[in-house]
Formats: sequence, structure tokens, C-alpha cells
Amino acid sequence: NWNVDANWTPSGVPTIANCIIIPDVTNDPIISAAPDGVGYNLLVYPNAQLTINSNQNLTITDKVTVQTNGIFTINNSASLIQINNILNSGNIIYKRESPNIRTLDYSYWSSPVDAFTVNNIVSPYTFGPIYKWNTTIPNSNAGWGGWQNAAGNIMIAGKGYIARAPGAAPFNNTTYNVLSGSFTGVPNNGINTISIGKGYNVIGNPYPSPISADEFIKKNARVRTLYYWTHTAPASGGVYPINNFASYTLLGGTASAAGGSIPNNKIQVGQGFYVS
Repeated sequence: NWNVDANWTPSGVPTIANCIIIPDVTNDPIISAAPDGVGYNLLVYPNAQLTINSNQNLTITDKVTVQTNGIFTINNSASLIQINNILNSGNIIYKRESPNIRTLDYSYWSSPVDAFTVNNIVSPYTFGPIYKWNTTIPNSNAGWGGWQNAAGNIMIAGKGYIARAPGAAPFNNTTYNVLSGSFTGVPNNGINTISIGKGYNVIGNPYPSPISADEFIKKNARVRTLYYWTHTAPASGGVYPINNFASYTLLGGTASAAGGSIPNNKIQVGQGFYVS
């Protein structure tokens, strides 16, 4: 347990001023309950393991270093938060879950780590078709923007991708299942910029922690509304009869016409979305 004084040398839970070293020990540290873990910088030794359980947080002021064969796992809805704009070193594993998925449903993804291949998110399962939005393609509505095949692409930080659920069991078109994803790589940190084009754009959260939707809108003058695909109502004959996009503005969230959850001020880890 991270929050037990006697589990540390010297005795005492780390503070924001402490440099933290995680060695290879018999009982591996786990952040499993409040208060959040904090530290100045973090070094995970070879064969050492550090885990942040779901809905828990670790705030590191400066750099995160994971040495070869070190294991730093961040579970679904947990956060690695960093203060300084600095490059990290070594790989983390971030696990992310997409709930209520049927075989023909698409989910929107964005990578919280550097240089991750989009096909590998749900390994050992295999996605159906994978796409990215290209704003330079004219479309049939006399506007701009169209889907391009993204299979095999290395995910660009801040860009959104959509992928259809696996066709293998337990996934089917009758019952919902949780689709578990995992990202392995150097955790993204610092200011991230990505160009957006005409009309709608598909982007995403590039960090291993949620970001404020309000702050995102305020700091990006061209962005007014965030749209989240909910796949609440299934397609019929390849067409969605009801709008499945929930939305968020500075006035708050609105559920899709098909119902479902209402977006809040958090843009979650791994979440891809439209902006206009």
C-alpha cells in the first residue's frame, strides 16, 4: 500500500518534494485508495512494479522514468498527472475500457502514449475496420471531410481514431460486452498541438489523465462543441436511425437523441471525439 508510512525507506509516505525510486521488492507498491500519490520525480527500476488502481491518481511534478523491464501499470480511469513540461523515458501500460459494445459498434480512441500502433489497442482481439478523419477530402454533402483507412497507423498524439469492435466471441450484435484496451509506450506529457482543418475534426485526449473540457474549449478559439459517439441505438441496414452523438459546450452536456449518458467536464483518457 502506497499510503503506509512503514512501507517506505526512510519511513513516511512520499511528498511532492520527494524523488521516488521503486525497486524490485517482494511486495510491489499499489496506489489503491485516497489520498492520491505524489512525488517530485519517479524512477521505476528493472523488474520493479508499480500499479495505480482504477479511479486513483499519481501526481509527479517532473519526470517519469521506467527502466527496461520495469512495469508501471495504470488501470482504467486512473491518472498519471504531471506538472512540468518535460519528456518522459520508458514505457507505461495504460488499460482502458469501452463499455456496452456490440460487434458492429464503433468506438473512438486516442493514445495516451507515444508511437502506439492503433491495431494493437485490443490485442489479442482484432478490430474490424479502423478509420481516421481527413478534412481535406471533399464529401458528398458539398463539404469537406471523409474517412480514410487507418489500419496499421502509428497513432498521432491528439488525433482521434475510430474502430469497429472485434467479430470474435464474446462480441456479438445482441448483447453488450466491455471492450478492454491497453496502450504500452512512453507516456505523453507537455503541451500538445495538432492542426485542425475545415468543418468537423476528430481529435482526442493525448494524456494518461483526464483533461478539462471547459479549459480545452476556452484555450482553443475555433472549438465550440465537443461531440462524443455513444453507439446507444444500433444501426439498421448499415444506417443509424437515431442520432448517437452526445455533446458538450461551456453550457454543459447534452445526451444524444438516442439517450444514454450526458457528457461532463472530463475528457477521459483514450477518448476520441469530434470538434466543431
